[in-house]
Amino acid sequence: MPLNRLVLLVLTVMAAAGATVLAGAVLATRFDMPASVLGIAIPLAAIAYLLWRVIAARMVKK
Repeated sequence: MPLNRLVLLVLTVMAAAGATVLAGAVLATRFDMPASVLGIAIPLAAIAYLLWRVIAARMVKK
């Protein structure tokens, strides 16, 4: 992989991570909920998305 492509990939991933942290911080301060709810909601949303993708992929294969 060329160096310029690797640098672009690393910068893109870092920017996406920063945007995710910023969005999470904004959402956490915007709503009046305890941190434990947010700590549970994010992994549950990720698991739900993963299950959705698995089910969708299996429906297409049929």
